[in-house]
Amino acid sequence: MPFIAAVATASPRHDGKTEDRVAVLALGQALVVVVADGAAGISGGAAAAEAAMTGVVEAIASTPETFSRVESLLELLRQLDHDVERMPHAGETTVVVVVVTEGGVLGASCGDSGAWIIESEGHDDLTADQRRKLRVGSGRALPVPFVRAHFDGTLVVASDGLFNYATAEAICSNARGVDLHAAASGLIASVRMASGELHDDVAVAILRRRS
Repeated sequence: MPFIAAVATASPRHDGKTEDRVAVLALGQALVVVVADGAAGISGGAAAAEAAMTGVVEAIASTPETFSRVESLLELLRQLDHDVERMPHAGETTVVVVVVTEGGVLGASCGDSGAWIIESEGHDDLTADQRRKLRVGSGRALPVPFVRAHFDGTLVVASDGLFNYATAEAICSNARGVDLHAAASGLIASVRMASGELHDDVAVAILRRRS
């Protein structure tokens, strides 16, 4: 496998339960990174995030060709929107799917979770054009695609619990760390308040080429 990855999650709840889901899934020599963040303030957020994650995992198993074309990823998210909306106990969720191959990066997103490529100087926000309020499960999801022909640096895919509360400087500084597991933990630490508490659930996946 030409890539290495690490994930981390945290929740402000005392029981540790979170409405965020994160996974890094193998697809041949490629990796598929998925983050789903169940919408707060709407019942069934965790169920929606879990259903979306399950849908992506099932698509990898049944139709792996979906992950080779950005148009197919858009259709997958539209189908997930339809499926989750029909579930009686599911609410809404963000979804970001990023496929990383030797040939570059492609993906699609709904909602306000994000994906950045951290470079030696600055970063590239892959999800800058996404529709933040049109989430999977709303029946109105409007997935937005992104494609990059080259992938260098470090990929960070995370829920808004990271991007809303950490500075770009803190995200980039942690992501450039040599040890990816320490970097993922550092990203979680960057959004903790002085008390050690969190504002929101947070889920992070971090990935780069194997050196």
